Amino acid sequence: MMGDHVKVDPGKDICSCTCSDGRTVTVDLQTLCSYSGYFSALRQSEMQETLSRSITFHLFSSDILTLVTNLIHQYSMTKTWTPLLDNMSLTVIEDLLFVSDYLDIPSIREMCECWLTSICSVAELDHFGNLVLLCNVYNLKSLRKEIYSYCKIHMMVIKDDLSVLDVLSFDIMKEVLESDETDVDSEWDLVDCVGKLFNHNEINISSEEQHKLLTLIRVPRLLVDQDHQLLLKDLENDLVKTFLQTAVASCKSEPRRYTKTFPWQFRLRRPRKAVICFRVPFAKYLMSAVMVSPVCEVGVDDKQGVTSNKSSTHTGELAHSAPGIVCSTSESSTYTGELALSAPGIVRNTSESSTYTGELALSAPGIVRNTSESSTYTGELALSAPGIVCSTSETPAASRELNFHNVPESLRKNIDSKNLREFAVAKLGRSVYVVGGQGRYSLAGQFALDSVMRLDLDALQWHMDTCMLSKRCLFSLVPAEGQLLAIGGVNSEGELSSVESFNPYDHTWTPVASLGYRVHEHSACVYKDDVYVSGGHNGHHHLNSVSCYNMVSREWRERATLLFARSYHCMIECGGKLFVIGGCKFRRRQLITVQICEVYNMEANQWTQLVSKFPTHFTASLSTWRMGSDIVLVGGYSFRQNRYRTKQYILHTDDYTWTVEQVNFPNRTFGWKEAVFHEVLLGENTYSQTFDKTHRVKRFSTKHTQSNVS
Repeated sequence: MMGDHVKVDPGKDICSCTCSDGRTVTVDLQTLCSYSGYFSALRQSEMQETLSRSITFHLFSSDILTLVTNLIHQYSMTKTWTPLLDNMSLTVIEDLLFVSDYLDIPSIREMCECWLTSICSVAELDHFGNLVLLCNVYNLKSLRKEIYSYCKIHMMVIKDDLSVLDVLSFDIMKEVLESDETDVDSEWDLVDCVGKLFNHNEINISSEEQHKLLTLIRVPRLLVDQDHQLLLKDLENDLVKTFLQTAVASCKSEPRRYTKTFPWQFRLRRPRKAVICFRVPFAKYLMSAVMVSPVCEVGVDDKQGVTSNKSSTHTGELAHSAPGIVCSTSESSTYTGELALSAPGIVRNTSESSTYTGELALSAPGIVRNTSESSTYTGELALSAPGIVCSTSETPAASRELNFHNVPESLRKNIDSKNLREFAVAKLGRSVYVVGGQGRYSLAGQFALDSVMRLDLDALQWHMDTCMLSKRCLFSLVPAEGQLLAIGGVNSEGELSSVESFNPYDHTWTPVASLGYRVHEHSACVYKDDVYVSGGHNGHHHLNSVSCYNMVSREWRERATLLFARSYHCMIECGGKLFVIGGCKFRRRQLITVQICEVYNMEANQWTQLVSKFPTHFTASLSTWRMGSDIVLVGGYSFRQNRYRTKQYILHTDDYTWTVEQVNFPNRTFGWKEAVFHEVLLGENTYSQTFDKTHRVKRFSTKHTQSNVS
C-alpha cells in the first residue's frame, strides 16, 4: 500500500503532492474530489496549486497520504470499510484522523471512529488515555459514548491512573457523575476521583465546571458511611473539602430544603430492585423474605419512592420512580393478607384451618368466616416463608424468573412485629415504613395500633419511629411531597375521617384537613401534587366517592364518583390516568367480587368502564405495582371459593388486554398466597454485604397465557 506514487490510469486528472518527508505522491483528483472537501474546493479554484497541479504538504508523510488514497480507491470499489480495518494500529488510525480532518474526508474519519469504538471496550488502560485524547481532539461522538460506558464500568481503576485523569474532559466526568450505572464501591470513590482530577487536570477544567461536577456528587450517599466526618477531614484537595463540608452541613441541618434543591443526589448507584414481602400473620419475623433483582440498568429517581398498603395498593402510583421501578402493595396487602372485616354484624365460623389457610377475614354484614383464636393471632407481619429472599429481573413476561435466598438472622429478629395485621406500608426516601394495623384480630379495629416501624434501606435495619396521633388500621398511607399521609381507617371509636402528615426529618405527626366523610378499606394513590382517595366502607355500606387532596393548597375537593361502589380494591396511576381494579361489594346481603375495572381521565374528571374485566373472580387482597406501561397485580382472594390464589395478572394499558401468569413458589404453603409485596431499591454494596453469594438459590418458572376479556 505504501509507496511514492499511487497507480492511476493514463489521461486522468492527476496531481503531484510533495509531503513532509520530501517524497511525492501522485493522486487522482477526480476520485479524491468525491470524498475530500479540500481537493474538491482546490479543483474549482484558480489557485497556483490548481494551475500547476502540484501541492506541498508539510504536516504529514507520503506514506499516510498513499494509504488514504488507496483506502478511498478500494472503498469506491467495495463500498465497505470492514476488510480495510484489518491490521490497523492505533498510531496509523491517529495519523489517518489527522489527515482526514486536514483534507476534510468524512468517510475516512467515520472509518477511524468505527475502529476506535470497536476497540474501546477491550482497550488496555494505557491505550485508553490515547482514546480519550483522540476523542477530545477530534470530537468523535460515537467514541465518546463508548468512553462514557468504559469509564462507568472501570472507574475504580481509572481513579488511580493519573495518565488517564490528565486527559479526562469535563463532559466525560460529568456523564460519570450523573449516571446511576457508575460502578464504584462507595460515593467516596468518586470524591477521590474528582479530587485527583482537579489536581492533575486543572488547566482543562474551568472553575465553573469544577463547581458543576461537585454538585453532582451525591452527598446523602456520603453520609451513609459512619466515618464520613473523618473522611471529609482527610480530603487533600481544598476546593473539594470546603465544598463538601458545606454541603454535608446543609444536608444535615436542612434536609427538606436540600432534598428539593438537589433531588438527583438521593438516587442510588447501580441499584437493585427488591420486593419486600410482608406476610399475613403466620410468619414469625417482621421481615423474612426479600426479592432482589440484578443491578438495574435504568436510572431511577428514588427521591420519594412508592407506597404500599390497602391504599398502597395504589402504591405503584408514586410518580418519582422511573418506568418499571415503581411498585405498590395493594390495600389488601395492607391488611397483611387478610381482608379485614370492619363492617358490623359479622357472623364467623369456628374452623381455624379454614379461616387462616389462605382465607380472607370478612367484615361486612352477613359474612360467614372461619376463625380460630390461635391461628388468628399467631401471625406476625413478616415476609413470606421465613428467611426467603427472592429476586426477579425485569425481563419479558415469558422468561421472568424469581430467585430465592435466605435472609440473615440479624435482619429478621431486630424488631418486635406484635403479630401485626391490617397495617399500611409506604416507602419514603431511603426508608420503608410499616404503620398502624392491629396486634390482634377484631372485627372493627378494637385493637388498632399507632406504632410506626421504619426499615433503613441502606443499613437494612429496623427502627421504631414516632407513633401516629391516632390509632388506626385498614387505612391508606401514601408518600407525597416528602411526607407520609395517613388517611382514614378504623379504630375502637369507629371509622375515621382524620388525616395526619408525617415529617421524616423531625419525626413528627401533624393533623391536616380531614376527609369529608368516615371511611376505611379504601384505596389511595398520588399523582403529581394530588392525593386521590376512592371507595371504601363507612361502617354501613360501600362507597363510590372519590376525593382529591392537593399538597399545595392543603384542601380536599370532591371528584367524579366511581361507576361502581367497592372496597378492598386497588387504585394505581399509570400514564397520567387512574386505574381502579378489583375489590368487593354487597349485593342482596352477600359480599361479591368486583371484576369491573375503571379508568379515570383527570382532565375530563370522568370515569370510564374498561371493556376488559379482571380475568378471574380472585379480585380482593391483591398487591399491585407499575412496570412501564403495564400494571401488575399479584395474589387475589375469591369470596366465591373462600380462598386465595397465587397468580400474576398483568394489565397492558396500551390495548387493555390481560396476561395471566402462574407463579410457583418453592414453599407451597398458604402463607405465600397471603403475602403483601412492596418494591424498593437497594444499593449494590448494601446488598452484597447482606446477602452474600453463599445463599442457596431456588428458581421457579412462570407459565403465561394471553387473554382478551370482553
